[in-house]
Amino acid sequence: MKGKLRYELIYQTLDEAIRSGTLTEGLVLLEGPLGDLFGTSRVPVRKALMLLNDELKISRFDGRGFVVGDANSKDIKPIRRMVTKVDVGLESDQAVDNRTLSEKIFEDLFEQISTCMVFGHYRVEEGRAAEYYGVSKMVIRQALLRLRDRGVVEKEPYSSWLAGPLTAREIRNDYEIRAELEPAALKLSAKHIDQSLIAQMVTKHEEMINGQEISIEDITTVEDFLHGSLIKHIDNKKLLDVLNHCRSSVVLNKVFFASLNLSMDVAALKEHKLVLELLLQGAVEAASASLKDHLINARKRSLQRLKVVSVLPDPKLPAYLVKV
Repeated sequence: MKGKLRYELIYQTLDEAIRSGTLTEGLVLLEGPLGDLFGTSRVPVRKALMLLNDELKISRFDGRGFVVGDANSKDIKPIRRMVTKVDVGLESDQAVDNRTLSEKIFEDLFEQISTCMVFGHYRVEEGRAAEYYGVSKMVIRQALLRLRDRGVVEKEPYSSWLAGPLTAREIRNDYEIRAELEPAALKLSAKHIDQSLIAQMVTKHEEMINGQEISIEDITTVEDFLHGSLIKHIDNKKLLDVLNHCRSSVVLNKVFFASLNLSMDVAALKEHKLVLELLLQGAVEAASASLKDHLINARKRSLQRLKVVSVLPDPKLPAYLVKV
């Protein structure tokens, strides 16, 4: 698995757009707007632009930023307008993957290890993982240390990295913590939440309740919004860290829906929607209480799903994950 640095990805995208002509000659390129477009800071954008400037594909001019084309050899008139995803050769809803290689490896490790936990007890072999991803053992070890901080893997001195199994007791414990702390976090975070985003998510829930085809991505979106985005605006990092450690049910539910090709049940969607509607009305205490009720109900559903998943065949996993 090979990856590129952010500036290389941005450089490649802009270079291809210039070659194909979607970035019009004379169009002004500015670091800030491009950083927003690519979802990154100005630093990798600046480095990508400097490379393109060195290759005479863009150039400085009597103004801020660069223009597409070699202004030193041509009479180029600067075109000042917003650069869009279409200009850089992307679909309007297509995201640019600016993650570094280490970020991609960490997220893939998290995905694979989280999945295996649902199906039993596994050993994570550093050497095989390094070979699988095409990186050094040190890179894998650093990623595993981060996963240990999240409570996903464990390791005693001079022993192997271990993950799982996900048990009913762990599910109950996680929900017990979440049912107390998430509602409290919601009350602290409520005044910072963008009401327009809540309204959009209410509409999303209505569409899902009314029978719109629901994908795993849809389920992930609504779950992450209710249990992540709504409570992230608090200053208490320790509280957020504790909640992040109690996300075993999120993994279980994702595996459950994906393995059985099932949709999210209407009861859960209605519980979500009630919390959001109460927030729109400014009824924060009621929203917090409704969130607690939802978590109590979700615990019952998750325990039932754990029983179903326990009889499913083991999924196909990378060779670095060995069942104990």
